Amino acid sequence: MAETQVHEMLIHTTPQKLWDALTNHEVTKQYFFGESIVSDWKKGSSWHSLGSSGSRDVEGTVLEVAAPRRLVLTWQVLYDPDLRDEQSRVTYEIDQRGDLCKLTVRHELARAPKTANHVANGWGIVLAGLKTLLETGRPMPMPEPAV
Repeated sequence: MAETQVHEMLIHTTPQKLWDALTNHEVTKQYFFGESIVSDWKKGSSWHSLGSSGSRDVEGTVLEVAAPRRLVLTWQVLYDPDLRDEQSRVTYEIDQRGDLCKLTVRHELARAPKTANHVANGWGIVLAGLKTLLETGRPMPMPEPAV
């Protein structure tokens, strides 16, 4: 598994709308597996995600904030005991390209090999849901598992 997973996509939106979708807990739960991502989004602040049951599933620290262009977080999975001791880093970069935004998500996993295997397929689904929501105004239905 790669030590860094990089996901890039073009989304028909503005940098501010994309930033808001990444940082507003009411929006994140519409595309991030039902997770509400919560923070005050200031450098040095903590952040966490809350599942639909109210469980704290992932948490970390805000390392960099340059709204609406760049957000860097530490990432620690809490919902799986095998992953709790690993910490990784996620960077979101937003680049405007005319009427589109290029979103790059870089998940650095050099010190989190078990987390790397766990999140490998999840980012694709999350980002497809984000793109669908921003471009259509409707959440993407969760895909059925492959048979």
